[in-house]
Order: sequence, then C-alpha cells, then structure tokens
Amino acid sequence: MTVLTRLGLYVFVRNHIAGGDKMAGGKAASIRKRLKAGAAFVGTLVSAAVSHQAHSAEKLPFCQMSFNLGGVNATAKLTRAGSNKPVQTDVTLKPALASQAFASEDFRSMSYVPNLEWQFAYMPDAGVTLIESQFTMAGQARAKLPRPTGCTTFAGPDRVDGPAQMMGIDNPARRRAMCSSKFLTTQLETVKAAQDVKLVVHDGFEKTLLTFTFDTSFQSAVPRAVEDVSAKLKAQANAKRCRPSAVALGAPTGCFLTTATCESVGLNDDCWELAQLRRFRDTWLKDQPGGQRDIALYYEAAPQICAQLDQESDSNKKLLALYWTRILPCALAIRLGFNETARRWYTDMMADFGVKRAMGKTL
Repeated sequence: MTVLTRLGLYVFVRNHIAGGDKMAGGKAASIRKRLKAGAAFVGTLVSAAVSHQAHSAEKLPFCQMSFNLGGVNATAKLTRAGSNKPVQTDVTLKPALASQAFASEDFRSMSYVPNLEWQFAYMPDAGVTLIESQFTMAGQARAKLPRPTGCTTFAGPDRVDGPAQMMGIDNPARRRAMCSSKFLTTQLETVKAAQDVKLVVHDGFEKTLLTFTFDTSFQSAVPRAVEDVSAKLKAQANAKRCRPSAVALGAPTGCFLTTATCESVGLNDDCWELAQLRRFRDTWLKDQPGGQRDIALYYEAAPQICAQLDQESDSNKKLLALYWTRILPCALAIRLGFNETARRWYTDMMADFGVKRAMGKTL
C-alpha cells in the first residue's frame, strides 16, 4: 500500500478510530463524525485505486508448479504462514484408486465417485510431512448411506485414523461429502511405509458398507521430488518472478480468506484490517444468535475457497477486488460500530463463493 493510501487511513484513524467505539456528544455531533469518517474513507479508496493502477504491473503471481510423482500428478506451491515465518513448500496429490468393494449389490448399483487427496508440507528443517488427508465422495449416491456415516483409514493392515464422521452428507449445497484426517507422528510413519491406503465407509456401529483401496507405492519418491521442486520454486521467488502464498498447510487456523486477501495488497498478518475482523469475531459475533455457527461455517468454507482461488489464473485480481469491495469496507464498518452491516456484507461475500448459509441467515 502506498504512502498516499496509508496517509488516508491515518487521517481516518486519527479523527475517528482513535476515539474508540462509543460516540461522544449529541446526535448532530455523531452524524458529523460519521460523515467526516466517511469522507476520509472515500478519499482513501480514490487514492488507493489510483495507486493500484500505477503499480498493478508489479504484482507477482503465486509460486506454484505441477509435476509428476511416480505416475501421480501433483501440484506444489510456495507458502508462508506469516511475514515472520519461514517459507515452506506445500504439495497436493491424489493417489489412484486401485480397487473398491461393496457390502451389498444395493451399494454396487450406486454411482460413487471416491477421491483421496493428500497434502504434504516440506520445510528444510523438518523434511516432508503429511499434514492432512481428505477423502471425499460426490454424487447423489451418498443419499443412500445411513446416518451417521463414518470413515476409517488403514495403512496396510494397521488402522491409522478413525472412525471419523463424514461431514456435509446432508447438505445439498455441497457437491461432496468429506472425511478429513490429520496424522500424528507415529501414524505418519505407518502411512509412509504402506504400499496402499484403504478407506472404509461404515455406519455408526462400524459395519462396513464400502471399501476403497488407493495405491500409495509412489511414496518412496516423495522426499527427493519435493526437495527438487521446492528448490526450483524458491529460485523463481528469489528472481522476483513469483511470490509465496499466505495460506500455508499446518498453520494455526486463522482468517484464511481475509489473510490471503490482505496479503494481495502487501499487508502483514497483524495489519489493522485483520485486527478489526478478529476483534469483531471474538468480542461481538460469537455472542450473537447464530454467531458460533457462522464462525464454524467460515472456517469450514474459507480454506476451500482459498484453494479454489489458488488454482485460478486471475486469483490475484480477484483477491484485490475482495480487499477493496469487501474486506476494507467490513473493517471500517466494524470500527464505526456498524457490526450488523459488516455481518451482512460478509454474508454477501460468502454467498458469492457459493456458501448458501452464512452469517446468521439462510440465503
């Protein structure tokens, strides 16, 4: 953000924000204060728009590349969980389905589309770590499954995770139902040594309904391949041809989407905008009717939205648009005390990404 843009924000903060949330004086004084703050806000947007036009050519794409890993297609991207955090390389790949089995002919006739996605993190000091495993099922066939439905993960003969409840199975707005695992260190060694991983879908009493086996024999090639790709991405970043993403595997859960959006304009994780949004979440939204549900919905949807944006060629452009049209206006509304307005604007933003129930109401 340029000096001119920051100066506009400074005037706004000095004249209004520094005074706190409570308005002083009578109604006329309150209206004048809000009008004055609004004028500073408009000036900030104008100067920022001019600044963006002048410097848009300097914005770099995120560092990422696709590669082949033992016959499995993989995608790697350079990430940093915060401005003071080291750079790491995150890798996403999908093991191939080797076989499937059904408990009955009723299930065999259904159209199941199983998908296993692994996410690795590579850091020079820690090596390759399997951070998360996501198993998803698409198609209307999931409507035939019992409630609740669970998933259990086996590496070879050993159970390494589960049972875990399948999420989203009754949400018609979601195209996929998902079971997610984060492996412990002891489990990770078992997974790494296995030639295949088996996902068992079962009912609440762990009666097996479906079994999907995925080929994971490629794992021996992972460390060297990820190290080589990481070196190439870092070389590109050092040459100023790309930049790390702010959404990193294994990072503490935070405002995923808002963090990535603020990073697109060069702001750090502790910037004023994110501070306002976090204060709004922790001191107001969580105590409102439906507030806890809204927060949980955001943390469920935001990482998926970020992952979707990362795969799009114009992701940086979309993040910049989100900053100016959603994130900054929400932060300013929160600071002015218009919490309901901020909640409504954030609802609209989530709805734009296909989240049909968000921020306290059904859309």
